[in-house]
Amino acid sequence: MHKNKTEPAAHLSTEDVIDTESANATADANASEGTPASDPAAASTFAIPSEEELPEELTLGRDQLLALKASIEALQAERDRFADSALRSQADFDNYRKRNANLRQESYDDGVRDAVATLIPVLDNLDRAAEAAGDSPSPLLDGVRLVAKQFADALVKLNVVEIEAAGCSFDPAKHHAVAQGDCDDGQEAGVVQEVFLKGYAHKDRVLRASMVKVSQA
Repeated sequence: MHKNKTEPAAHLSTEDVIDTESANATADANASEGTPASDPAAASTFAIPSEEELPEELTLGRDQLLALKASIEALQAERDRFADSALRSQADFDNYRKRNANLRQESYDDGVRDAVATLIPVLDNLDRAAEAAGDSPSPLLDGVRLVAKQFADALVKLNVVEIEAAGCSFDPAKHHAVAQGDCDDGQEAGVVQEVFLKGYAHKDRVLRASMVKVSQA
């Protein structure tokens, strides 16, 4: 008849009991936070030290120096690429702004020319009315001349000027010859002798050529 042998119970010290309870408490806390009790990957993660934690001198191997040099060169190349891209973008924006400014100015000038070309005949009629009245004093005539002067001053403010013609050499770009006359004493051929209708120009653009009489040999 065999007797059952009972293994003696392992003796636990007070410190072992405390360590066991601490381990169980830590495991329970990790489980409640959803963190595994043991994570080899987390344990092997390298924490980047702060500037204060770095030693005064570091010793790097050749491979480490080469890797660091390659990283610096790559960052410098990327920096140069971004700087070049920024310069190109700035240049493109400046060109775009200048083009828009030129387009706005051209559109404004075209509007002025169209409006003035429509209003010039009104000024012609005012001048004709003043000339037809002669030198006889009349409040109405004075009013017509005042309006004609104001009209001419308004054109000057819009950079619209009267084309010089009388006594000038004939210029086919600015003068339109509708008659010819004999040269006066000492006068050369091709000189404007008389202006039938005033011409006007806006900046470098002729709005209407002067209708003139030109001397011929």
